Amino acid sequence: MSLERFVHANLVLAPLLVAAGYIFWDSLPVLVLPLGVGYLTVVALLSFAWFMPRLTTAVRSVLSRLFG
Repeated sequence: MSLERFVHANLVLAPLLVAAGYIFWDSLPVLVLPLGVGYLTVVALLSFAWFMPRLTTAVRSVLSRLFG
């Protein structure tokens, strides 16, 4: 799976995981919480790493059109 597909899949999966964790907070086993938080941290870091170059390219493109 490419990084782009991973990020797109987790745009749906991560909020569902957070919502499920909130709903079932009282019944979560102790081991599930650190694994879920770790997974969400990795997803956030990889999504940030995927998004920043795209944002930089878009900003440079807009700035070159404005001030080019």
